[in-house]
Amino acid sequence: GVVSLVKNVLIGIIVMLYLLNIKDTLAAQSKKIIYSLLSLSAANEFIDKCRFIHKVFGGFIIGKLVDSLIIGVLTFVWLSIIEMPYAVLISVASPTSSPSSVPLSERSPAPCCCCW
Repeated sequence: GVVSLVKNVLIGIIVMLYLLNIKDTLAAQSKKIIYSLLSLSAANEFIDKCRFIHKVFGGFIIGKLVDSLIIGVLTFVWLSIIEMPYAVLISVASPTSSPSSVPLSERSPAPCCCCW
């Protein structure tokens, strides 16, 4: 029910804040574990791959957030111009259904524009 949902959300927020607060300590401890378990060259290679993965995923997430923000703002402006009711609600929901947020495997095929 509602009480369970609120409890789960609060626990999630508390855990998130705790992990964000100690992320530097966790990173340092993880590095120590990696260097103790692997040889120096293997540990360096592993750390480099982890940094690359962090950079790629971080860039992807930032790009998706910027894309969603732009789509939401443009939707709100357009809906406000045409005086559509619930413009804010629609503009908040619209980035989640934009074509850029749907995986390529789930998109419908584009119509052929070159067949006259």
